[in-house]
Amino acid sequence: MKQEGAGWILTAANAGLARAQGEAVLLYLDGIGVKPDPVEAGKWAYLFHDNGSRLVFGFPDIAPALHDRLDAAMTHDQRKEAHARADAWVTTARMVDN
Repeated sequence: MKQEGAGWILTAANAGLARAQGEAVLLYLDGIGVKPDPVEAGKWAYLFHDNGSRLVFGFPDIAPALHDRLDAAMTHDQRKEAHARADAWVTTARMVDN
């Protein structure tokens, strides 16, 4: 069930939904339904932070305690890799033609 739930969250995160991107940080940091991967968690943290809809809907950035955990889990090189992954990320959302 955890894998299935993680799959749905990641589908929503890849579609650009800010809340799901924030949840993806926890999935990868804690290994909930996915293999733990601090670099992937970092990617989602960067994407969530920069997601414009997060600001429109008033979602705060990730909690300071979570940010500290993530920071402690990554080396300098891993942070650079997380940034690179975030920069290369492309949403899977499709435009709806009316």
